[in-house]
Amino acid sequence: MSRVLLVDGYNIISSWPELAALKKENLGAARDKLLEVLQEYVPNPWSYIIVVFDAHQVPGGKEVILSHGPLRVAYTGEGQTADSFIERLAADFSGRMPVDVATSDWEEQRSVLMHGAVRLSARELAERIRAEKEMFRDSYARIKQDRRRRLGDDLPPEQRERLETMRRQKKP
Repeated sequence: MSRVLLVDGYNIISSWPELAALKKENLGAARDKLLEVLQEYVPNPWSYIIVVFDAHQVPGGKEVILSHGPLRVAYTGEGQTADSFIERLAADFSGRMPVDVATSDWEEQRSVLMHGAVRLSARELAERIRAEKEMFRDSYARIKQDRRRRLGDDLPPEQRERLETMRRQKKP
């Protein structure tokens, strides 16, 4: 079943130490890094990830939704917070597909829970991403190990010996 993850972008950036430090130097770089990290997790475990950034204090700002690879990135319009945008999306998706909301904002968590969404704190999202990376790394290691195996590795010893004997007797 399809599942959507709504991410309060600036809340996550401020909550993850490495992104918070980057934000102090370059907010755009912190946004890009967050998107890069999240991009690796579409479609697993989420079919859709929508990252929302506040632009409510940008005079004349218009609501914009962009595709960023497999992600959707939303910038709110003037006077609209990421919280209200996410709450509206959670309500819109409610009943159509399961919704997870990643934010450490307690008020926003309470609000989206009323729409039937599952909340993920910034720490929980980071932990899920770490677990996914480990699972991917383990899967890759198994695949790599399997590639080293040869067809004869699964044969009983007596059949391997017979094949080896046949190979050595073969004339060029």
